[in-house]
Amino acid sequence: MDIQSLLPYVGTSKIKNILEIVYGIHKQSLDNKSLNSSFQVNLTFTSGLNAQGYIIGLNTGSRMLTLANFSNNNQSYYVQYLELDGIQSVGIEHFEKNIEKFCNNQIPEGIGEPPTVLALKREFQEVKKTLQNTFHSNLEVNINWAEIDKDTPRTIWAIDGILKQLLQFKNLIEHDTYLIEAFNESIKLITIIDSEANKMSIDQGIFTISFIFSNGLINVKKAEAIKEFLSENL
Repeated sequence: MDIQSLLPYVGTSKIKNILEIVYGIHKQSLDNKSLNSSFQVNLTFTSGLNAQGYIIGLNTGSRMLTLANFSNNNQSYYVQYLELDGIQSVGIEHFEKNIEKFCNNQIPEGIGEPPTVLALKREFQEVKKTLQNTFHSNLEVNINWAEIDKDTPRTIWAIDGILKQLLQFKNLIEHDTYLIEAFNESIKLITIIDSEANKMSIDQGIFTISFIFSNGLINVKKAEAIKEFLSENL
């Protein structure tokens, strides 16, 4: 996607939400054993302090943040432990690398080229691995790829959108031990289906997210809605 086309859709978010997105991206880069997709942040505090580094730890419960800098070919490490409440602004290095993650899934279809089905399948495997790391290793995630019309961009954007929302959902709940425990006790499979019914349901260990793929992003369930549904039904 062209970054100039995406910038109008970045919008605004709470600093806590931005930090959670950045931390999630860094954790994913570690899962991939490469920092190429991660980036540093510049933090400004109300006290006048400035700090820069990779977010390697974030705990919104204890209101703490851990930054790290690497030098001498990653042989020397400088780590800072900081309180979240004093952060006044966040500057993001190489923002263009992950700009879509900061657009709150509001990018209209037709902005740039949609991903290919092959790219979606790769993204799907990454999302599945990430969810298994957060929940349990036997968790299955299913999409019926035969239902996906690769020649309809709105359908492609819809699948891309729900995968990104599942990652965002993981970021929202990764410190919620009670919800994770309840999920692990109740859910064996997450399945995403093309259906006239735009809803979520749980039946015999299967968590189903259904919507009309061809409607594009408009019906894609947001991460907050997924969290709320599971919190009320597990």
